[in-house]
Amino acid sequence: MIVDFGNITFSVSIEDLADACGVSRSTAWRWDKNRNVPANMAELAAFKFGGLSIPANNDWQGYRFKNDYLITPNNFKIGPSELMHYDFTLARIRTLTNEIKRQAEYIEYLERVTPRAPVVMFDSSKCR
Repeated sequence: MIVDFGNITFSVSIEDLADACGVSRSTAWRWDKNRNVPANMAELAAFKFGGLSIPANNDWQGYRFKNDYLITPNNFKIGPSELMHYDFTLARIRTLTNEIKRQAEYIEYLERVTPRAPVVMFDSSKCR
């Protein structure tokens, strides 16, 4: 199959792409059939098969590849499965953040429109 990432185009077998991206061969086959390799997976494959290297600017200082994992400066391993789920996780975080904001706005609204009950002090002298 042919994979395009930015200005890099390279050929890779479906089996090799599946192994590099941590997906089943049937998933890689569907990507090939639909000509739709997810961008994060195309980037991962470009690092492995297309000669793409980590940029030399300071933002990437301390990052490296080892055994098909991207290793962060604090030795956190990021594999293909984490990259596959990154978009979903980010979308979920955005959804939850928006839901929290909506709930906070609703609570503020309720506090503005809900009448407060008068406070009645208990007078024990009227009790027998």
